[in-house]
Amino acid sequence: MHVKTHTFTYMLTLFLLCTIIHAQKKSDCENNGSEFMFVFSNPNALKILGGVEKIEMSGRLHIEGTPSEAVQINNKEYIIPPDGYLIVEEAFPPVPYEFSDKNIIRINARSAISVNAERASKFSAHNFPVIPVSLWGKEYIIPGYEDQSKMYKVNNFIDIIAKNNKTHVSITDTEGNIIKKITLKAGQNYEYNSIEDLTGYSIKANKNIGVISGNHCLKISAACDHTALMLYDTSKLGTHYYNSGTSFFSNTAIHRLVAFRDNTEIKIDGQPIAVLKKGEYYEYHSEDPHVIESSDPILAYLIFDRGSVSDPEHSVDPSSILLPSVNNAVTSAKFTFPDHMIYSKDIQIIMKTDRIHTFRVDNHIPDAEWNPFPYDSLVSYATLSFYDNYPHSLSTTEPNTAFIPLLMARGMDVSLGTTLKTGFHNLFTGEDPNCPEKRSSNQKEEIPSQNKTDKIFLTDTNKPILVEKKVIDVLIFDNAQEDGDIISIYLNDILIYPNVQVLKDGVTLEVTLEKGQNTLDIKAENEGGIYPNTAGITFDDGKTLQTLILHNKKGQSKSLKIISR
Repeated sequence: MHVKTHTFTYMLTLFLLCTIIHAQKKSDCENNGSEFMFVFSNPNALKILGGVEKIEMSGRLHIEGTPSEAVQINNKEYIIPPDGYLIVEEAFPPVPYEFSDKNIIRINARSAISVNAERASKFSAHNFPVIPVSLWGKEYIIPGYEDQSKMYKVNNFIDIIAKNNKTHVSITDTEGNIIKKITLKAGQNYEYNSIEDLTGYSIKANKNIGVISGNHCLKISAACDHTALMLYDTSKLGTHYYNSGTSFFSNTAIHRLVAFRDNTEIKIDGQPIAVLKKGEYYEYHSEDPHVIESSDPILAYLIFDRGSVSDPEHSVDPSSILLPSVNNAVTSAKFTFPDHMIYSKDIQIIMKTDRIHTFRVDNHIPDAEWNPFPYDSLVSYATLSFYDNYPHSLSTTEPNTAFIPLLMARGMDVSLGTTLKTGFHNLFTGEDPNCPEKRSSNQKEEIPSQNKTDKIFLTDTNKPILVEKKVIDVLIFDNAQEDGDIISIYLNDILIYPNVQVLKDGVTLEVTLEKGQNTLDIKAENEGGIYPNTAGITFDDGKTLQTLILHNKKGQSKSLKIISR
């Protein structure tokens, strides 16, 4: 959307973005079907409440899936073409303002698909991956941005979508005050609009809901644009992020880190920079690659809104991007650029340094310069530039290898930075944190049959644990009733495995120790369904199995000394 603030008309080129990601299938973890519900928010809330011109926006859906499979979109059926990439362009009208059971877009398929939504007008475009209904949650924290123009009665918005009847929802501000309570029917949407910066506001519901947030007029210089992002719920936020910076992008981005819990400690490149209460955010500017760590889950995002209207090549219209945590990497991706991206078509790839040789673009080794993160050389990043508008694929040649792709494209003073789509694979292990690999199942039960020289049950956690080699296997398991406990593991003050689910069948993690004494900290991220957080841990050095059981309160850590001889 373009809003005139000077006597001249500032024209921008039509802009779309087509991005689709398809996470590599995992046996026993793949959803056999896909269901999506979402809305295109109503940019005319500005006209209704603020008196600006009416905005007409067209819509497109980009769907990746199995060729020849049927996809149902509202009352129409479409067939995925041979290349596995379906583009659907319809009127797709926006939802009416506030309560509505009209214009909700429903998508169903019998096999797994990925969906990306685009919205464009003469002067504006936005794009977001659509979150499947199976991944909706009950609590969300909102990314926002303040109104710079001070011209309108509404700028920021939140769309809430209900799947079930009697869905009770509350909207809470950063001070903990409930500012709105609503009840939704199945298939109903509610759009909340406000001139306030909604950063750190929270949404809670008694049943799973879908949430989209954005800005009807994200202001920059002589223009503002409509933006929208569909959000993951708070259970999928992370504590460890790699930010490869925006130095190849000609502007400086605004970075925001939003706390989900009180007393959340934030570090950048290992240096403490803030302690936040729930709903507070830390804002900073940086073009350099850096590592973000937090004591509790946070929402991390960037806002591109800087530049000059008189210099199109170095001016950037507003857009926003959610940063994926290390648990939101993917194992493959497909994407395409729109025709009018004439200044830059770039993708940044983040992955483990020792796996960059496995990365492929269209099944070929890319001509890319990989740079390790200054603070953490175990992870590297590269910028890939493209010069066409054809579909491309990103993949790896080895299993359990994941990467984070970020797309940033510009054209005729229009830009967009977006995560192609977050998946559910750990950047370090390649595994799905919510569905461990089949190879990890039953490992706890297999321990007695392994040919080990000794099995030791440890009761004193203050005594050093002695192991015979530097690289050991650590088995995490629930020794009692599986109740959803989650832990994070730090080695020598470095987070190496965030948000590990403690499962009955167990999951095995590889840990590389330093010679001599090491410190392994086990932090309880929650207390599951049964107090307290309980985790069984077995250290396997090839000769001895040493097992102990830890009991921690939420947020509490237990520090273990391990000596590699």
